Amino acid sequence: MTGLQFQDLTSQLIDRTVRRVAGLREFLGTLGSGGAGMFEDSDSEQVTQLLSRINEALAVQHLQLKGVLHKAVQQNDMGSGAIELF
Repeated sequence: MTGLQFQDLTSQLIDRTVRRVAGLREFLGTLGSGGAGMFEDSDSEQVTQLLSRINEALAVQHLQLKGVLHKAVQQNDMGSGAIELF
């Protein structure tokens, strides 16, 4: 029984790590696509607007991912009590 519970906790941790990596990939993709519109001859107002749009897009992604990624990995009803990791 303990082995199955350990396997469940490990599966939860792996799934959580995969989701975090996918979220990071999305963040980096947003930065890459947003930064592609910046040119060497851009004036400060254009750069400010571009950075503002990138910041807004990242804030939206952060809120979307926050609820999904911020969950504790837990296993209840073990013989010695409940366990919560991270």
